[in-house]
Amino acid sequence: MSRSPKSRRDGAAFPAATSPLDRERGETITRLEADHTIYGLIPVLEALRSGQRPLQQVTIAEGARHERLKELLELAKLARVPVHRAPRLMLDRALPGLTHQGVMARTAASGYYVAVARVTNLVQLIERLKQLNIWVVGATGNASLNYTEWDWNSPSALFLGNESTGLHRLVRERCDTLVRIPVRGRIESLNVSVAAGVILYEALRQRSEKK
Repeated sequence: MSRSPKSRRDGAAFPAATSPLDRERGETITRLEADHTIYGLIPVLEALRSGQRPLQQVTIAEGARHERLKELLELAKLARVPVHRAPRLMLDRALPGLTHQGVMARTAASGYYVAVARVTNLVQLIERLKQLNIWVVGATGNASLNYTEWDWNSPSALFLGNESTGLHRLVRERCDTLVRIPVRGRIESLNVSVAAGVILYEALRQRSEKK
């Protein structure tokens, strides 16, 4: 049975792999280049200073201590680049065998086929969406509501977390509802792009049937 929403309350710069120390390191660098990743405090600082390589986001390891992190945070704020904290283990896994100094960044894509707006504070964005009478829907594996049970004909904004830690607690707590995509077998979570595609297709299906 479909659940429809009630009326809203009034209210390293990445170093060139010219002299890899070994094959494994070279393969890692090649993968990072493909992923548009910069790691290390100085390379990320230089990217922010120059502005020649626009950054999509910066990730800093939890507990990282460095006198120049303050400068990095200030530059990121001026450039409106979101900064996230993450467990150091996550950076170690993303950059195996590399000295990242607790700092990594993803460069923005050169262009987009749809309109893109970057924000630095998701909690503030959620409050703004609610003011506009847009329902805020978060996707998480432990939600009780199936994604097909939500009425996607209503104005909705979909929030997805990263593949390791999911939705941030503050974001999750401020969502109007949480939905899940049922999976079978030993799959713990879906790739973010896959999850987005599945849910957006359901929204398209519901809206197409309504016409």
